[in-house]
Formats: sequence, structure tokens, C-alpha cells
Amino acid sequence: MAEETIQVELSILGRRFGLTCAPSFKKIVVQAAEKLDADLRADLGEDQISAKKMLDHLVAVTLEYLCDEISGAANQEKEAMTRRIEAATSKLNEIDIALSDQ
Repeated sequence: MAEETIQVELSILGRRFGLTCAPSFKKIVVQAAEKLDADLRADLGEDQISAKKMLDHLVAVTLEYLCDEISGAANQEKEAMTRRIEAATSKLNEIDIALSDQ
């Protein structure tokens, strides 16, 4: 059965956002929003921020996140491929030994 969802209220740069998520994700969503808010305030300052400057920064942060995600997925695929190659190499060595014993 699918987990029910809840509405989480977040504040980033003084703006309120509502996000629907599973109750088990509430803590991490709130922590992520708090970190994003702190990072944006540190990078952009506390003064009035233009919409363009905020959008530019959010795009950069999003791209950085996506690059990390893609890099992580690529590393997982690389590790899985390495394990498959090692298993295949081991099997080939077993076959080679068996054939040389004949």
C-alpha cells in the first residue's frame, strides 16, 4: 500500500512554499529547504534580491545538484560494470584452467 502524503510548509528567502511529500520525508525536506535558504542568503545577501538574480542562482544550484546526481548514478553504474567484468574474468579463468587440465 502506498504511503499517504502530507503538506509541508517551507520558507525560502521569505517566500512560503507548500510541498507534498510522504511523512517519512518531512524531516529531510525541511532540512533541505533550510539549507537552501541559508545558502541563498549567504550567496545573495539579505538585501532585496531581483527575480533574475534569484532565478540565475536557483538554476545554478539545481544544475549543481543534477550534476551530482548524474555523477553518482554514473559511479554506481561504473561499479556495477566493474563487478560484472571481474565476475566474467574470473569465470573465463576457471574455464581456461579447466580446459588446460584436459
